[in-house]
Amino acid sequence: MFLPASGFFYWIQGPIRRYGTILFLCLCAVVSPDATAGEGAAVGVLYPEIREPFRSVFLSIARGVSDELGHDTLLRPLSGTEKPQDILNWISENKLEAVVALGSGGPVLSDNLNDSPVPIMVGAVHMSQELQAKRYHGITLSPDPQLLLEKLTTLVPSVKRVTVVYGRGRDDWMLERAQRAAGPLGLEINAVGVDRIQDAASAYRDHLAVQESVTEALWLLQDSTVFEEQAILPLILKQAWNRKLIVFSSNPSHVQRGVLFALYPDNYRMGRSLGIMARSIHPGRDEHGMKLLDDLSLAFNVRTADHLGLRVPREILRDIDLLFPLR
Repeated sequence: MFLPASGFFYWIQGPIRRYGTILFLCLCAVVSPDATAGEGAAVGVLYPEIREPFRSVFLSIARGVSDELGHDTLLRPLSGTEKPQDILNWISENKLEAVVALGSGGPVLSDNLNDSPVPIMVGAVHMSQELQAKRYHGITLSPDPQLLLEKLTTLVPSVKRVTVVYGRGRDDWMLERAQRAAGPLGLEINAVGVDRIQDAASAYRDHLAVQESVTEALWLLQDSTVFEEQAILPLILKQAWNRKLIVFSSNPSHVQRGVLFALYPDNYRMGRSLGIMARSIHPGRDEHGMKLLDDLSLAFNVRTADHLGLRVPREILRDIDLLFPLR
C-alpha cells in the first residue's frame, strides 16, 4: 500500500490539509531521510523541504528511482534559497548521471538548469497547460483521464454519460484527453466550463438536481479553482447519497467520506517509472515531454457501492488497494 501523493498537489500554493487521515493510513517503507549515497551514486533526487508525513512521499518516490536504476540515490532537500550554480556544483561534485526534481518547484528548477550536463527530470507535480511545453520531461501527479474512465466502465458498466466541471483555460488539456478516450469506451463527456469558484458551485448544484442515478456519473477534478472541498464536497456527498448518484475522484480521502472510487498515485512505482525515463533521456533532446501518471492505486467505498446497489465481482475487489470503510 502506498502513500497517496495527492496530499502535496498544492503544497507550494497553500497549507497542506487535504489528506491527513489517508496519509497516515498508507505510509510505506521509504529511503532513509538522511540518505546520502556512497561512491556509486548516479542519480540525484531534489525535493522540497517539507514536514512529515508529506516528506515521506518524496522519499518513497526516491526509493523507486534508486531501485529501478540499481544505484544508490543521493537526496537533497531544497529550502528555496538555492542558486542554480549550487545545484550544478552538487551535480558535478557527486558525478551524477541524472537528476529528478520533485514537487511544484521542479519545472522552475528545470528551466534554471537548462545548461545542465545531465538530464533533469520533473516529477510529482500537477499537470498544467504550461507543463505541456516540450522542454519539460517527467511524470505528473495527474492521473491519465483514460485510466479513470476505463476504471469507471469496469466498476459501473451502466454509466454512459460523465459530467465534469472544469476551469476554462486551465483544464482544457484534461478535457481534450478525456473526450478522446470516452468514445471508444462508449461514454459521452458532458463538460461544464467555468471561470470562477462561484460558477462551479452553481454548476454542481444544477447538475446534481438532474443527474440520472444509473447511467450518469460525476467526475470531481483536482483543480482547486473549480472544486472547493470544504464547501462543495459536503453538498455533493449529501445529494449523491440521497439520490444514489455515482461520483468518482482522484482523491482517496473523498472515497473515505463517501465517493464511490478514486485512482491515486502509487509513489514507489512512479519513482521506478521516473528511473526508466531518466535512463533513456539525453539533454537537449525532446524525447518524452511530460507523461500523465499511470502508476495508480485504487480506493473503493464498499458501503457506497452497497447503497447504490452495485455488485462488484470478487476478482475486482481483490485488486483494490484501499477499501473503505476500513476494517
